[in-house]
Amino acid sequence: MTREQKSEVRFRMGYAFFVQKEFEKAKSNFNQIKDFENEYYYPTNYYLGLCFFYEGNYDEAIRQFRIVEKSRKYRSYIPYYLTQIYFAERRFSELISYAEPRLSDSRLRNAKEIQQLIGQSYFETGNYERALPYLQYYADRSGKLREEEWFQLGFALYQTGDYESAA
Repeated sequence: MTREQKSEVRFRMGYAFFVQKEFEKAKSNFNQIKDFENEYYYPTNYYLGLCFFYEGNYDEAIRQFRIVEKSRKYRSYIPYYLTQIYFAERRFSELISYAEPRLSDSRLRNAKEIQQLIGQSYFETGNYERALPYLQYYADRSGKLREEEWFQLGFALYQTGDYESAA
């Protein structure tokens, strides 16, 4: 088989294992072809990043997602995963500086959830004034809020002096 054919087989096998949530087997296949720049280069690195993400290996996930960010096809998906990672690791300043500029991209996926993570990051750092528009945006576009989300929105409203809305 040619290198292209081997790459296709490894990608398809890795993807099949990924779908079955057999991440170790998926990673084994993806790792063999992740550096070969062909039509499977970005999909391989994307799914390899997702394997690491779902396993909680965030450093490796970030490494793979940074590669995939260069792809037009996957570029709009990556910010959501990276903001989730930064939030989980309590890297609030990094989350804000990374995610805010990406909100202007009309193709951005999960923009509502990214806005919420930005708002929660500002909230966690005590900047309620900056948190409020993001938390409000998320609340206005969500069907139902969790108790914690109501609390954050109400507390931010209270801290910014909008006592009537906070109540």
